[in-house]
Amino acid sequence: MQQYSSHHILSALRNDRGGQLLIYKLEEVDFNNGSVLTVSPSEEAIFVKNGSIVQVFPNGRYELVTENYPFLGYLRYILSGGISTFHCSIYFVSLQQSPELLWGTSMMMRDPVQKIVTKVFVRGGYRIRVENGTKLLLSLLGMGVRNVAFEEIRQYFGTQFTQNIISILSETMSRNNEEILSTCTKLGQLSQQVFPQLANIVSEYGLRLENFSISAMEIAQDDPNRFILEQAYAKIREKELLDKDYNTIKNMDIQTNASKNEGFGNLAGAAMFINSEMKKNETPEQAPKPTPQKNEGGIEKLKVLKAMQDAGLISEEEYNSCKDAILKQLIGK
Repeated sequence: MQQYSSHHILSALRNDRGGQLLIYKLEEVDFNNGSVLTVSPSEEAIFVKNGSIVQVFPNGRYELVTENYPFLGYLRYILSGGISTFHCSIYFVSLQQSPELLWGTSMMMRDPVQKIVTKVFVRGGYRIRVENGTKLLLSLLGMGVRNVAFEEIRQYFGTQFTQNIISILSETMSRNNEEILSTCTKLGQLSQQVFPQLANIVSEYGLRLENFSISAMEIAQDDPNRFILEQAYAKIREKELLDKDYNTIKNMDIQTNASKNEGFGNLAGAAMFINSEMKKNETPEQAPKPTPQKNEGGIEKLKVLKAMQDAGLISEEEYNSCKDAILKQLIGK
């Protein structure tokens, strides 16, 4: 029979790592008949033999003797220095809520409105809690787990989380038919839509998803397709502003100069001319239907126009341009 030295045999079994780990395995695997097991309120102790769970202890203090716990008789029994000893792996599983676990991913999506492929960065966080320690440990034993930190749990669910997040966000955007920029402002709604599916994933491992959040959703600043689109929008907006403000600015300049020129006596004629110039720049939709005018009105406009040129209010080029327009109207009639 193999002999064991006494310093390898435990008589007090406890988690000396506190709440630092999600799963903590005792280094020693041999303990005395009559050893004391101490389980804190925020954890449970699980005894494992040959990959099978033989006993689970909730929080409390337990004196492990064969009379009180028959399962000890199923463990491998050894004898060392006349002391009855049992061989078993003991895991302590934390039941407290994890710290926030951060996640992040990027994805390529086609904007439902703009119809361009866009690169989007998404990130956030979540918290979990062990709901069934036995189920969690059985799920991870085949992976050769020993000690598992809270942060390491992300490795087990990272791929599944990413796949589901991308799938749900893509489906939601397509269904809502909204521009990506608009969807980026609805992070709370998106988080609620993603939560149930991720909760189902972790529940298969005996975990409960306490909360899940999408804290940011941003379009990549160096996205070439988005850059081209924004340039096009800038040019369209610039043209709209110029078309809208040009006539107003021109009108203000003419009125200011006319009011300062004492030699210009026919303000009523100037007003008529300004009005005609404004109408020339209107779009077909904005321009009122033309009404017949007498030749005398056209001749009067020519006089006013000439007076404005003589007063230096308009250049010779502007005078000729307006004069040709008025003559065309006269001839046409």
